[in-house]
Amino acid sequence: MPEPFRIAFVGVDHSHGAGWREVLPALADQAELVAYVPAFGGTTASLEERYAHLPRFESVEKLLAFGAFDGAIVCLPNREAPAALTALASAGKHVVAEKPAAASAAEFAPVAAAVERSGVAFQAGYVWRYDPGANRLGAMVRDGRFGKLISIEMTLVQSDPAFFDDAGDDAGSRRA
Repeated sequence: MPEPFRIAFVGVDHSHGAGWREVLPALADQAELVAYVPAFGGTTASLEERYAHLPRFESVEKLLAFGAFDGAIVCLPNREAPAALTALASAGKHVVAEKPAAASAAEFAPVAAAVERSGVAFQAGYVWRYDPGANRLGAMVRDGRFGKLISIEMTLVQSDPAFFDDAGDDAGSRRA
């Protein structure tokens, strides 16, 4: 049996961080969390106890010096994500990035270039594209099952509005 894919987690206390870590036990025979970079001022309030013993690094650069991982899940504010993603991809590390990972296409361009150069796998953390219910709903809209749509309403439910900073980053940057 092949060795599990070794994952580093960057951005522990991001509002979606725990959700990404919740899927890892289901993949225990295929993937394992082996290290983390807290980010957000070094906070780890949401880190599950089962991961507390893992190597902890202060920066992506120090994580890369450690090197004993195959890929990373990156959950950082838009202003920090491009540099981290570019460094990881340039080092040959595969990446899942919590969306949107940049404030604009221009800010994301270095990430795309690094992924292209290195040939690593990259996945934006927009997992609804794989959800059967969301795909069925999309197909129903395309098939005209609802008639002509003139308005669509969507709601984001976030239990802690302080996670959103003035720039709209889902970052937790205003938490004390």
